[in-house]
Formats: sequence, structure tokens, C-alpha cells
Amino acid sequence: MNDPGASVTSVTSATLDSSGASDQPGVMPVVAAADVVGHGAPGPGAAEPNGWWVGTNEDPDRYELLGAGLSGGEGTTFAALYHGEQGTTPIRVAVKQLHRPAGAPSTWPQPADWTRWQDQIQIIHQVSSPHLVQVRTILTGAPPHRRGALADTAGQARYEIPYLIMEWVSGSTLQRRVRAVTGTRDARARIGWIAQLGEAVSALHSATRTAGNPMVHRDIKPANCMIDDNGRLVLVDVGAMRRTDSSYDARGLHSRRYTAPEVLADLHGPRSAASDVYSMAAVAYFCLTRQDPPEHGHLTPRRIRAAIDAPRRWRRQLAVHLAPALSPRPEERASIGPDAWARQLLRITARRRKWPAALGLTLAVLVAAVVSLYATGTLTIESVATAPGGSTQSAAGMRAFGGSYQDFAFTAGDSSLFIEPPADYRHLWGGYLPAQRCATTVEFDVVLTGTPRLPAYGLAVAPRSALVDDQPQGASIQFEYETPELTSRPGSYVRPATLPGGAWSIAVRPTPAPDLRLARHVRIYAVGSTMAIDIDGRQIAEYDLSDVECGGAAIRVWGAAFTFTGLSVRGT
Repeated sequence: MNDPGASVTSVTSATLDSSGASDQPGVMPVVAAADVVGHGAPGPGAAEPNGWWVGTNEDPDRYELLGAGLSGGEGTTFAALYHGEQGTTPIRVAVKQLHRPAGAPSTWPQPADWTRWQDQIQIIHQVSSPHLVQVRTILTGAPPHRRGALADTAGQARYEIPYLIMEWVSGSTLQRRVRAVTGTRDARARIGWIAQLGEAVSALHSATRTAGNPMVHRDIKPANCMIDDNGRLVLVDVGAMRRTDSSYDARGLHSRRYTAPEVLADLHGPRSAASDVYSMAAVAYFCLTRQDPPEHGHLTPRRIRAAIDAPRRWRRQLAVHLAPALSPRPEERASIGPDAWARQLLRITARRRKWPAALGLTLAVLVAAVVSLYATGTLTIESVATAPGGSTQSAAGMRAFGGSYQDFAFTAGDSSLFIEPPADYRHLWGGYLPAQRCATTVEFDVVLTGTPRLPAYGLAVAPRSALVDDQPQGASIQFEYETPELTSRPGSYVRPATLPGGAWSIAVRPTPAPDLRLARHVRIYAVGSTMAIDIDGRQIAEYDLSDVECGGAAIRVWGAAFTFTGLSVRGT
């Protein structure tokens, strides 16, 4: 296959002759992926109606197709205009005509297919990430036809061709954008797109963001990432997406250069979050080098560094950070959280040059300061598993976050806090205490207040976080209760989470914890590269962080109201 990023599948929607014409009436000719400059729209004629329409059996002339279609592994995608009632301004959308898989029965799609598609739509709506394409609906109808051709049979003839209706992303693919520029001047933009992709993948993997239904995308590649007119990356082509507990996959859809080795060894078997991490890292390699990853062989930091097209001072750290995510061993990738991993690339590029003279002077000053603090007893050396002490901040200084998305009840006192969030998982609501601490302990008594309103509810504490766009960012530990409505094993659990996303990785198993439905004494602390939680005087879990953070304390709650008393935030 000429395009190393092209999806490989045994599926075809029609038999095409050399001219691109179809032997099935109503099926449109296709164009090469390289011609695409929008979300499924080819070339300069993308905005022009092509004379074909699709819709439901009852309303066959609802969507007016534009340009030629883009053929992919699961179907053909068109730009389209949705025509509402008379006088309604048409709305630009993307329409994907799904192909019947090879070997599927003539009665396809079957009830199981409809259930899976509906589940996918609901989970995507639940996640509500700006970097994940939004799916509007799915419908069945006739093949593309001329307007009015089916007017006499509307509502009578039953056609079962499925169409996926999605948001239209105006722009070009990541593949085209990265290769359009040469040199290192756009390196920060390319790394910024990697970070946005990490957020989208993390949201799909998150048990929290998906309300207990973590997903794997299964076909992450540059051609499936759109960059819109505002520079926003959007991960598209969600047709291959499956729940993490899905088993056999008849299609075996994949893009060879962007597929993990364990998937290539068993294309039809189940796939884990670690395989998505490999694909995401392969896209990062493409962004950093402007080349597709090599097809064979383990990529060492030295090989990656030699290929990176970015300022020289970043290359070694970028290569060292990228290599583990491209490991051929899935167990080495299993603990990598996509969002936190991608954000670390941004931190590498944000670091300033260190000049030798300034470095020597700074080091001398720091050594003198540390010796002075140690001599006076202000600074003590503690084990990483010990909660840091230090000065205490009043909780009255906490300010609410999340109110720009939806109002909620929030009251903060000197050592007390009450938070009643909206019944919504899409954003974070809670309190933030500004500071610049690098070792922090957050301690409190907490009690569930009122009746829970969501099937999972709980709290998360990020001891050393930042507040960006009214949402906290940083490593946290969450203490939650999952109801029988959500899981077959209801109970209280503790797990690490990166805010504003969700659980680090579905491979990091939650730890059983004391019942959150009862009053509890909680202490969450972070020092160095370690973060831990104690409940009722007993350590429940301890986690290693990818780097050391400094910042303020954030307390987030979801699904129910909580009252905090004896709240103490202290550190150095």
C-alpha cells in the first residue's frame, strides 16, 4: 500500500472499475486520501453540491452531499448540508456512509451493530472533549440519490444503508499540516498538537470521563487527526472505537506504521489502552520528525534523536521521553497516561536555556540557602512516604472553579468547605487554594451530604496543581464510590488521576478503599515524585509521578455534595 498511514481492511463498499465508477447504483466515486483538505472533503470543489442526497427512509432528501467522498476502512465520508424545515439555514455536517464488512450477512447491520454504534455515540457525548469529533446521530436510508427520486416511495421502501452524522471539522489533516512546513520554526505548534491528541486519548481511556465505559480508539494516525482553522486538533474516524472489554474484531482495522506490534501479531484480537498509547506516540514521532515511524525495529532514543526536526537543545529530552511509549513491549506502555505523557513534551519545550555563568551563581546561592535552612532546623530531610509539614493556609482563601461552565453551591470557611456540583461529568467543579508549594499535605474529615445524583460519585485532590481556564491541572488522587448501576463490583475505590482528564490509565487498577458513604478522615500528600493517600490513619495507596509539580491545592467533587471539616492545607 503506497500510503503507510492508510487503514488496511478487507472491507469494500462496492466494486470499482479503473475509472472509479461503481457497479452499485447510488455509490459515489472515491478520491485518494492525499487530496483531502477538510474532514472528508476533496480539493477546491469540496463546497460544491454534487447532486446527490441521503436521508432516512421517511425523509430521504435531508442531507445534500458536497464534493466527492473520501473512502476509508469503514466507509465513505462526505461533506454535506443538513436541510431543515423550509426557511432553515443549511448546517454543514459530515456524513459517513458505512460499508458492509466482508463476510457479514445480507441482513447487516444487525441488532448488535446498532447497539454498539448507539453506545459509542452516548459515550462520546459523555466524554465531551473538544479534541474528539462529536457524533450527532446514526440513521438508515437509501444509497445516495437524486433529489426527489424517492419521493413516491418515501416511508414505504425500506433501505438499510447506515449513515453516521458527525460535526464538520473545517481544516486539513495533521498529516498535511506537518508536511507543509520545513525547518524547526513550527516545532512548538507540532508539540502542542501532540498534547491535544493526548487529552483526547486520555478522555477515551478514562473510567471517570466515560462513566465507567473506557474505550480504545484503535486507529490513531495523522490522517485521522484534523487541525481546524483555529489550530485545534480533533481526533476523527471513531468507527473503529471499541470498549476495552471487547473481544473478537472481524475487521482487524489498522494502519501498519501506527499500529503496536502486539496488534500486528493478532489483528482480530482484543486491544488494550497500551496499543493506543503506541499509536499516539507514533503520531508524536511523525510530528517531531515529519516522517512515518519505521516499519521494523525498536526505536532507541539515539535513533529518535537523530530524526527529530526541532531545536537542538530539546532533542535529547524529547527522544528520551518518546522512546518508552514506542516500546515493543505493551507492559512497558501500560502505565503511561496519555494526557500526562503528552503534557511533559510541552514542559520540555517550555524550559529556558541554562547559561553556565548564571547556573554557577544560582547553584552557589541555592547551596548557601539550603545549608542555612538546614542549620536552623527550618528544613528537614524526610522519606518520600512521609507527609510534608510546613506553614498552613486557611481554607477561606479557596476560590471556586467550574462556575464558568455551570453555577453550583460552594462555601469555604477557615477550615471547612461545602461543594454541591451539577449532575454532570463533562467539567470539573470544586475549590482551589492558590500557592506555589512543591511539598503539600491536604487533610480533612469528609462526609457525603444528601442523595447522590450520578452512578459514580467522589472527590479528588490535586495537592500541587495549577488553575487554567477555570479548570485545575495536575496529578491527583481520587476517592470514589461506584454504584451497582455502574459496575458489577460496587464499592469505594482509590485511583490516580490527572486533572482535568481522568484516570491515568485503565491499566492502573483501582485500589479498594473504606466506604465513602460513611464519614472518613482523609490525608493526601505529595512530596518529590511521590503522591499518597491515607484514610482513617492507614495508607491506602502510593503512586510514583512522572515529574515533580509545584502549585496550589485543588479539591474536586462529582456526583454528590460533600462537606469537609477540619480542612488543613500545609506544605513548603
